[in-house]
Amino acid sequence: MITPQIPPDLDAKTAEFWKYVEEKIAPFVGKAKAVYHDMVHVSGDEGLKLISTIDEQCYPIVRKLTEGGAMVQATEDVALLSEAESWVGIMRDPRNRGALELFVENLKERNRHISETVEKTLQEGETGVIFIEPSRQITFPKDITVIRVCPFEPTDYVNGMLARQRVEKRQPTTAETSKE
Repeated sequence: MITPQIPPDLDAKTAEFWKYVEEKIAPFVGKAKAVYHDMVHVSGDEGLKLISTIDEQCYPIVRKLTEGGAMVQATEDVALLSEAESWVGIMRDPRNRGALELFVENLKERNRHISETVEKTLQEGETGVIFIEPSRQITFPKDITVIRVCPFEPTDYVNGMLARQRVEKRQPTTAETSKE
């Protein structure tokens, strides 16, 4: 039996990922005009402060971008965010099976809103940087240049470790043994 556990190098891998992101974003300090982050529904200093509370690993990178002249944009609609939180709460009760479908629809609306926000706030020739969950499916207009950075997903790393453990512990079947 495989016991779920946190890989001992998870913190190191997370730090390595954010160092990589910081290196890749560094050339855009002073050039990026806008910073977008999912779950952020306020702009400017308020948006930066919100990022400091919801994403401490991303915050130093966003702060550098804003120090270089970029502005944090209100990326999400507050009403849609509140609705999403409500659907998540309702989905905790297994009897509410229809809530998942409504949550997925809400997520599509949020993605549409983010795309429209980027289109409205980013002018021709400007560059924006967006920090967003990897699972989000956002389509941006073709004439907009956006640097999309997906955060490190620890569950992917843990699931990969568990899969490797299963493969390593797997016993050969009779058929596999007879083929050797």
